[in-house]
Amino acid sequence: MDKYYTQIIRVPVLTDTFQRVGQVYDVIFNTDTGKVIALSIAPGGHKVITPIDIIAWDKAIIIGDADDVSDVEDIYQLQQMPKRKCRNNKKKVITKDGEYLGRVIDFAVHNKLFCLTKIVVAKNILSLFFYRKRLINSQDIIEIRQDAIIVKNPLGLIPLKKLCVDASPSS
Repeated sequence: MDKYYTQIIRVPVLTDTFQRVGQVYDVIFNTDTGKVIALSIAPGGHKVITPIDIIAWDKAIIIGDADDVSDVEDIYQLQQMPKRKCRNNKKKVITKDGEYLGRVIDFAVHNKLFCLTKIVVAKNILSLFFYRKRLINSQDIIEIRQDAIIVKNPLGLIPLKKLCVDASPSS
């Protein structure tokens, strides 16, 4: 089941004995695969939990015990990736032809597979009013770069000459 970023943030993290160990602060991705590397449970991203330690994820995230909370330095994948590259929220989104579609305003993660499933993109005015919202499936993402997310051209942006069909009457 998909969980959107806006539903993930501030979700409590509990042990299997229901001891509260924190709440989700951010989602950190491997930008090459779209897989979730970790969920940050402290401001600034210093404490994290990894998907392998998550027992259940519904209205709260359940982990085995408080020892499953790790320091960022203990997670090899996080040490290898630039911090800003791992986050998707608010990145600009452009097509492979360079058309600006807007910025990521939300994204969905599958709560069992721990991978990015879709992004919600919109243009905005003064970061207050959103328009031209689009839902883009992860299969349409070509590359996640530090400065932008590159996606396939939506059907409406394909040049007309590529859509031409032979309309002559057949005999």
